[in-house]
Amino acid sequence: MYTCKFHLKKSLLVLASSLFFQTIFAQSSIKGQITDSAEKKQLYNASISILRAKDSILVGATRANKDGQFNLPAKFEGKYILMITYPQYADYIDKIELANGQELNLGTVYLNTKAYLLKEVIVRNTVSAIRIKGDTTEYKADSFKVSPNSDVQELLKHMPGIQVNARGEITAQGEKVNKVLVDGEEFFSDDPAVVTKNLRADAVDKVQVFDKKSDQATFTGIDDGIKSKTINLQLKEDKKNGYFGKGELGSNFGEYNYGKLLANSFKGKKKLAGYYSKDNTKFEALSWDEVQNYSDGGNTNTMVGEDGGISISISGGDYDETMGLPNQQRAGAVFSNKWDKFATNNTAQYQNLITNSLGTNFTKTLLQDSSIINNTSNIQHIDKKKYSFKTINEWGTDSTGLFKMTVKVADILKNAGNDYKGQTEGETGHKINQSARITSLQEDDKSITSSLSFRKKLAKKGRTISWTADLDFNDKVQDGGLFAHNDYFNFAGTTIKKDSTNQLKNSSQNTSSINTNLIYTEPLSAKDFLIIKYGVVVAKNNAERNSYDLYKPKKDFTAAYDPAQLVDSLSNHFVFNTLNQSGSINYRHVEKKYNYVFGSGFGSARYTMDDLQKNTQRTVAFNNFIPSFSFNLTPKAQTRINFDYSGNTVNPTLQQIQPLIDNSDPLNITIGNANLQQGFNNRFSFSASEYKVLKNRSLRFNANYSSTQKGISSSNKIDAFGKNVSQFVNVDGNYNFNASFGIQKELYKGINGGVEIGNAVSRYVNYVNGAKNINDNNTIRYSLSVSHWGEGIFSFYSGFNANNNRTLSSIRKDAATNFWSYSAYGNGQIRFKKIKTYIDLNLDANIYPKSSVFPDQHNLYIFSPAIRKVFAKTEAWELKLYAFDLFNQNSNVNRNISSNFISESTNNGIKKYFLLSIVYNFSKNGKPSNMMSW
Repeated sequence: MYTCKFHLKKSLLVLASSLFFQTIFAQSSIKGQITDSAEKKQLYNASISILRAKDSILVGATRANKDGQFNLPAKFEGKYILMITYPQYADYIDKIELANGQELNLGTVYLNTKAYLLKEVIVRNTVSAIRIKGDTTEYKADSFKVSPNSDVQELLKHMPGIQVNARGEITAQGEKVNKVLVDGEEFFSDDPAVVTKNLRADAVDKVQVFDKKSDQATFTGIDDGIKSKTINLQLKEDKKNGYFGKGELGSNFGEYNYGKLLANSFKGKKKLAGYYSKDNTKFEALSWDEVQNYSDGGNTNTMVGEDGGISISISGGDYDETMGLPNQQRAGAVFSNKWDKFATNNTAQYQNLITNSLGTNFTKTLLQDSSIINNTSNIQHIDKKKYSFKTINEWGTDSTGLFKMTVKVADILKNAGNDYKGQTEGETGHKINQSARITSLQEDDKSITSSLSFRKKLAKKGRTISWTADLDFNDKVQDGGLFAHNDYFNFAGTTIKKDSTNQLKNSSQNTSSINTNLIYTEPLSAKDFLIIKYGVVVAKNNAERNSYDLYKPKKDFTAAYDPAQLVDSLSNHFVFNTLNQSGSINYRHVEKKYNYVFGSGFGSARYTMDDLQKNTQRTVAFNNFIPSFSFNLTPKAQTRINFDYSGNTVNPTLQQIQPLIDNSDPLNITIGNANLQQGFNNRFSFSASEYKVLKNRSLRFNANYSSTQKGISSSNKIDAFGKNVSQFVNVDGNYNFNASFGIQKELYKGINGGVEIGNAVSRYVNYVNGAKNINDNNTIRYSLSVSHWGEGIFSFYSGFNANNNRTLSSIRKDAATNFWSYSAYGNGQIRFKKIKTYIDLNLDANIYPKSSVFPDQHNLYIFSPAIRKVFAKTEAWELKLYAFDLFNQNSNVNRNISSNFISESTNNGIKKYFLLSIVYNFSKNGKPSNMMSW
C-alpha cells in the first residue's frame, strides 16, 4: 500500500514536472512546401532561414526535403523575417510573427526563377501588399486603410511612390500620371481628376501603375520607346455585379451651395455610370479636357517620333477658365460592353461653367532708353456650355484583322463680356495715355473628330500592317463688339489726342483635315525590324473676319450696322490649304535590356493661301529631311535610361500668316505676316530613373534641349503714346534647356521625403522698335516634400517650392530682373476611429515678395479645416463641417517675364465661408436588382 502511494506520488510529480517544462520550453514551428511557380515541381534542398526582424540576426535555418517540404522548430517568439533561397531562383522574403507554441503553416510557397524575375516579383508583409510585374507596380487596395467614404484620390495618397498635390495632379514613381483607366478603359474620360474624384475607394481591388506603350508598340510587339505613365484601377469582382454610388449636399444656407450624385452599375462586362453636380464653392476637377486639334487648321507640324515614323499634327488650344467666382453644372454618363469580337465604350458629357472675375494687371515694357508701365483693371463675365459625345468601337482581333472607330462630337457655346480700364505712365510717373474698353463675344464652336484604323498580324511573327485615318471637321462662328476710347497726354499731362472705336465684329472659320498613315513592319530577325511608313495630310481652313463701324456709338452694341461700313483694313476672307506627303524608313534593334532605332523621314509640304478679298493667291512648298535616333536601356526592372533626338517642322498658324490687323485692344494691335517661313526645331532629351519598391525609393534625372531655326517671334513698334503694333516675324537663336534631379525615399518608419532641384535656361529673340532684342532667362526651382500616410491617429502630406527667376534683355542690360516666389501645400488628417470622427487640415500658401520689378507684396495663406463624423453600422452616412479660407486671403496671382515684357496679374477668388454637408453612400453587390438590370 505504501509502495503504491509512493509510486503514485512519484508519477504525479513526474507528470507535473513534464507539464511544467513543456510549458516553459514549448516550441513553435514553421512548416510549408517549396514549389516552382511555373513548372510546379518541388524544390529539394531549398534553404529556409529565420532572421530577427529588429537586427536581421539569424536565429534558425533548415532545408526542404525531397518533396520540397520543411518543418523548422522555433524556440522563439516575436517578429521575424522568413527568407527562402534556391539556386537560380529569386529570394522569397516575408515578415512573420510567432507566439509561444504556435504552429505556422505557410502551405505552398512558390518561387520564381531569376529569368522570370524581370516579369514578376512579389512583396508580402502585414502592412501592405505590392506586386511587381516587369514595369508594372500593383497595389492591393484593401491593404491601405483610408477613412470611410473616401474617393480614389485619397486612396492614392496612402500608396508608396504615389503623390497627389493640391490641384489633384498625380505623380507616380517621380513621373506625372497622364491617364487613369478603370478596368483598362476610359471612365467618363481618361483625365486623372475626373476618375479619381468620382470613384469610391472601397470599389477598387487593385491599383496598377505602369508605362503604357503606344497602340502601335502593343500591336506589333516592337518597343518603340513611346510610353505614358498610367494608372489602371481594377474594380472588385463583387462591385462588377451590382451598383454603388454616392449622394452629397452642402450649403452655408446662403450664398454657397453644392450637390453631387454619382452612380455606377455593373453586370459582367457591362458598365453603366453617371454623375451630376452643381457647385459654386470651387472649380470642380472636371476639365474642358479635349484639345481641339482642328482649331488652327493651318498650323500643320511635321515631326519624327520616337518610333521613327513621321507624324503630321494640326495644333490647337484648350478650354480652361479658373479665375474668379465659379458657378458650374456637370453631368455625364458612360456605357461600355464587351463581346468576343466586339467592344464598345460610349461617353456623353454636359458642362456649364459661369465665372465672374475682377482683376488687375501690371505690365512693364522695356525700351532701348526707358520703360513704360501699364496698369489695368477689368471686370469679366464668361458663360460657357459644352455638349459632347464620344464613342469607341472595336471589331475583330489582331490575327484576323482588328477595326477600330472613334468618333467625338462636341458643341461649345460661349458668351463673354469684358470691361477694361487702364492707364500708361513713363518711368518718371508722367501719364502717357488713358483707356476704357468694353468687348463682347458670342461663340458657337461645333466639331466632329473621328479616327479609323485597321491592323492585322500577318503569318510571319513581327510582320504587321496597319492603317489609320484621322478626320477632323470644325465650324466656328463668332459675333462680338468693341467699344474703346483712348486719351493721349503730353509730358505736362495735357490731353493732346483722342480716338474712339465702336464696331461690331463677326467671323466664321470652317476647318477640315484628313490625316492618313500606312505602316508596315518587317522582321529581319528575332531582334531586328524595319518600320516603313507613308502618310498624307490634306487640310483646309476657310476663315472670314469682318469689322463694321456702327451708325451711332453705343456701348450696349444694340445699334444696327450697314454692310457698306465694312472696315477693309480689319476685314479679310482667307483660305489656307495644305497638302503634306511623307515617308520614312527606320531600323530598330531590340534586346532584352535595350533597344534602339535610327532612320529618317522624307516629305514635302505645300501650302496654298488664297486671299479672296484681294483676289490674290500664294503658294509655298517645302521639302523635309528629318533624321531621328532613340536609345532605351532597361538594365533591370523599374530602372530606365533613355536618349532621344527628333526634329520637326514649325509652320505658321493661319492667325499668324493671315495678313489681318487685330484691333481687339486698340493700344495693342497685332498684324499677320503672309511672308512667314517654315521653321525647324531640333530636340534632344535624356532621362534616367530608378524605383525600388522595397525601399520605397525613386531617383530620376531629366534633361532636354531644343533649338529652333527660323522660329516665329514678334516685332514690336511702340510709339511715344504707348501704342504697340506687333507683327509676327521669323528669327534665329531661340533655344530652351531644362534639367531636373529628384529623389524620394522613406526617411523613417512610414515617413517619406522628397527633394527636387530643377534649372531652366532659355533664349528668346524679338525686335523692339527695329532693334534686335535677345532675352536670356534663367529659372531655378527647389522642391521639398514630406509625407506620412499610416494607419495611426495622424497622417499628413506637405510640400514646399522656391523659385528664382532672372532675366536680361540686351536692349536694357541695366534693367536685369531677379525675383523669388514661394509656395507650400499641406494636408493632414487626425483620425478618432472609435468614435468615427475625422479632422482634415489643408493649407495652400503662396508668397510673392516685393522686389525692384514688382512693387507689391502678396502673402496668401489659404487654410481650410474640416471635421467629419461617420454614422450607421455600414458607415454609409457622413456629416461634415467645412471652413474654406479661414484667414480670408484667397486670390489668384501670376507673375511672368516674356521677352521685354514684365507682368503681374491678380484676380479675385472665393473668400471665406463655412459649409455644412451630408454624404450618403449606397451599394448593392451580387445579383443586380430589377431597378438596375439592363
